[in-house]
Amino acid sequence: MPTYVSQSACAGVRPPHLVSLSLLSRPAHVSRLLRERRVPRFIVAPAGSGKTSLALDYAETVFSLRNVFWLDGKSPCFLRDLDNGTIARKVGSISEKPFLLVVDDVPVLDSDRAERFEAAIDAVIDAGGEMVVACAPDADVFARQTDRVLLDASDLLLSDDEFDALAPAAQMALAQMPRGSRRVAGFAWGAPSQAVLRLELLAAEVSDPRERLSVLAMLLLGEGGLDEWGDITLDGEPLASRLRKRYPLLGVEEDLGSFESAPFAPAEVHRAFRSHLAELAFCCEGKSIDGLAERVADRLMAQGRCERACGVAQAFLAQVKRAEWLARNASELLDRGCLLPASDLFGSLTRAARASRKELLVDQEVRSAYLEFPPDTAEEPPDAPPFRGSCDAVARLLAQVARFHGRWMPEAFERAAEALEDARCDGSGSRASRQHGDLARAYRVIAAASQGCACAASEWLSLREKAGRSSLLLLGAWVLEAAAERKGEEAAAQAEPFGIGVGRPLDDMCAGMVGLLCDGSGSAPFPEAMACRALGLTLESGLSPVRVPPGIAQGCHGVELGLYDQRRRALAARAEERRDAPRRQRRGGAAEGTRERIDAASAKPWAPVLTVNLFGGLDVSIGSQKVSPQRFARQKTKTLLALLVLNRGHELTRDKLVELLWPESSVESGRRNLYCNWSSLKKALSLEGGGCPYLVRQQQALSVDSSLIATDLELFDDVCHALLFEKPGYGGWAGLHGQLSTALSGELLPSEESNLVILRLRSQYRDRLVDALVCATNRLVDSGSFAEALWFGRMAVSRDASREDAYVALMRAQIGAGQRKPAMDTYFSCRRYLADNLGINPSLETINLYNSVILSEEPYGF
Repeated sequence: MPTYVSQSACAGVRPPHLVSLSLLSRPAHVSRLLRERRVPRFIVAPAGSGKTSLALDYAETVFSLRNVFWLDGKSPCFLRDLDNGTIARKVGSISEKPFLLVVDDVPVLDSDRAERFEAAIDAVIDAGGEMVVACAPDADVFARQTDRVLLDASDLLLSDDEFDALAPAAQMALAQMPRGSRRVAGFAWGAPSQAVLRLELLAAEVSDPRERLSVLAMLLLGEGGLDEWGDITLDGEPLASRLRKRYPLLGVEEDLGSFESAPFAPAEVHRAFRSHLAELAFCCEGKSIDGLAERVADRLMAQGRCERACGVAQAFLAQVKRAEWLARNASELLDRGCLLPASDLFGSLTRAARASRKELLVDQEVRSAYLEFPPDTAEEPPDAPPFRGSCDAVARLLAQVARFHGRWMPEAFERAAEALEDARCDGSGSRASRQHGDLARAYRVIAAASQGCACAASEWLSLREKAGRSSLLLLGAWVLEAAAERKGEEAAAQAEPFGIGVGRPLDDMCAGMVGLLCDGSGSAPFPEAMACRALGLTLESGLSPVRVPPGIAQGCHGVELGLYDQRRRALAARAEERRDAPRRQRRGGAAEGTRERIDAASAKPWAPVLTVNLFGGLDVSIGSQKVSPQRFARQKTKTLLALLVLNRGHELTRDKLVELLWPESSVESGRRNLYCNWSSLKKALSLEGGGCPYLVRQQQALSVDSSLIATDLELFDDVCHALLFEKPGYGGWAGLHGQLSTALSGELLPSEESNLVILRLRSQYRDRLVDALVCATNRLVDSGSFAEALWFGRMAVSRDASREDAYVALMRAQIGAGQRKPAMDTYFSCRRYLADNLGINPSLETINLYNSVILSEEPYGF
C-alpha cells in the first residue's frame, strides 16, 4: 500500500501545487546549501520571503527533481504519519541514493512531535539522503540541533546583483518602498495582490498574540519609534530584536530606535488580520481593538499623515467610535486639506452613526463644497448648526457651506443671526449667551456678502477678535473669492464694476489676512492656501493692492495642487461607482438596497461631460443640453476656451495666456482682462446646482480637466490616423467621408481672425488633414478603389488649392477611373494657380502625369 512519503515522490516533475510558481534561480543560496549536504538545512522565514522557491530551486538544480520527495507540512497526512512513525520507517527503505526529502511549511509542533520529527531527520541523514526543511519562525523549535545549516529571513533578502538583475520597472517600483522591505523577495517577484496574500499568511504564522499585536501596530503606523516595544520581552528576547530578525518587511532599526514597514494600505492589513482581532483584543488595553486603532490613528494625525489615519479609522473602528473620531478630528483634517479621505470615512458611516454626532453632516457639507460635490438633497442641513460651539468652529464650517449658491440663501443666515441675537439679549451674560453672539457675527459675515464686499469686510473685521486663525482665513477667503468672482461677472457683462466705493474695509481685511498668514505660516496649510488664492484673485481683479509675501504663496502652491488631485480622484471614484451601479443592482437585488453604509450622494449623476467642438465654429454642450451661444458673446472668451481645450488639459500659465490673448497690453491690464474673461467663461460653463468642475485654476496656471471634456479634436486625430495608416472600420471609407463632410467640414474656430496662435494652429490642422487626404487618395488608387479615391482627392483640393500633391493625387484617381477630361482640367487648374500665385511651373511628376493622359489617346478610326 503506498504511503504518504512514496506518494510525494516528484519523479522529475514539480509537486502539483507548485506547478505555476514563478521561479527565479538564486545560485548563491543554492551554493550555500550545497556546502554541508550531510546535515539538515533549515530555511526559516515568514511568508513571502522565498523559502519555498529556494527549496524548489535547490531540488531542480541539484537533483532535477529526481529522487526527490516533497512533503507538504500543512497536509493532515504529514502529522498522521509523523505520529505513527511512518515517515522514519519509509525513509529507511528508500533504495535510491542519494535522495532529497523536502518538508515545506512545517507547522508548529509540540515537544513530542518535535522529537519524532528530529528522529525522521536523523533517519534521512543515516540513510544517505539529504534534508531541507522550510518553516515559519514560530515553527522553528529545532534549535537543539546544533549540526544544521540555518538560513533566516535576513539571509533570503535580495543581494545587490539580484536586485540589479530585476527589470527597470520593478527596480523603480521597489525604490519607492522603505529600505528594509525593498529587498524582500516577495515584493520583488510577486504582484501586489500576492503581497496581500502573503500578509494574510504572515498573520497566521505569528503564534504569540503580543508579537502579532506588535506586527499589526507597526504595519498600521508604517513608521515610528521603538520606544513602545523596547521594554517587552518574549522568551527572554527583546521584542524589537526579535522582530528585526524575523520580519525584515517591518524595517526595524535597533541602532536608530525606529522602524519603517512595507506600505500596506490599512484595508489590506485589516483583511489579513481580521480573523485574529478577537484574540488580539485581550492583549490591548481596555480589552478592545478599537483602543489600539484609535491610538494609532491619533498618532498618525500627530505626524501629519491624515489620509492614513482616516484609513485606519475606517478599517478598524466600530461605527460609533468611527463617528466620534471623525467629529473630534474634523477641524484638523480640514486644516491639513485632507478632504477626500475624510469624505470617504463619512461615507462609510451608517445613518445611525451619523445621527449620533449631528455636526458630522455640517462637516461633510464643507468637504463637499471644496471637492465640488453637488448638494445632497437627501439630507438637508438645518438653518442653524445642530450644536453649540464657539464662533471659531462655526465660522470655519458655515463659510464654505454658503458656496452652494441658492442652497442656504443669505436670508436664512440673516434670520438665524437675528434669532441668536434675540437669544443673547436675555440679560444673563452666560457663556452660552456669549457664544450665541459670536455665532451671530459669523452668520452676518456670510449674509453681508450678498450686499457687497465692503459690508462683508466690515463684519469680518468685527469678528477678528472673536474667531480663531483658521476660521478667519477660511471665512475671509470665501468673502474675497465671492467678491472677486462677482466683479469679474459684472465687468464681463460691461456693467458698473463691483467694488467701487469699497474703500478702507476691504484693504484692512486683506492686510489682516496677510498678517495672519505671516504670524503662523505652516500651522494650518489648507486655510493658508485658500487665503493666498483668494488674496491673489483680489489683487488680479483690482479690488485691493495688498500682496502676499512670495515665500508664503510659493509654500501654499503644493497644498493647492493636492486639492486639485483630490478632486480628480473623487471624480474618478464617483464615475466608477456610476458605471458599477447597474451590475451591483443585478447582483445584489433588494439586499443591496438595505445597506446603510452606501452614501446616497455617490449614486447621483454628477459632472456631465462637457463637449467642446471647435471645427466650423464654437459649439458647446453640457451633457445632452446645448449651451446657448449668447454665453460666449465676447470673442476673447471663446478664444480663451479654445486655447485651453487645444492645450489638451495641460497647464497654461497666467502670463502666457495674457501674452497670447493681449500681446500689446501691459501685464496688469492683461491680467485684469484675463480675469474678467475667466469669470465669464466660468459662469457660462457652470452647472445648474452651482460650481464649474471643468475649469481648473491654480495659483499661477489655468487649465481644463481633460477627463471631463470631449472635443472634436479627438475625432480629428482618429480620422487622420485612419486615413494615413488604417483600414476604416464601421462605416468604411464612406463613414470617414461623412465625418469630414459634417463634423469636420469647417475650419478651426473660423470666427477668430486676429489671434496669431489660433491662426497658426488653424493652418497646421488644415495641413494635417490635407496630408491625410492625399495619403488616403494614393492608397485607394494603389488598391484599385478609384471611386473612393475621387472623393478624398476632390476634398483635398477643395481644402487647400495651393497643394500640388493634392492635384497630383486627384489626377491619379481620375486617370484610374477613366476620367481623362477631368484629369486634364485638374492639371490646368494646378498650372494656373502655380503660375498666378507663385510664378512657377508644375513639377516634372505633374507634367509626366499630364503627358500620360495625352499619350494614352488613340487616333479615331474611319
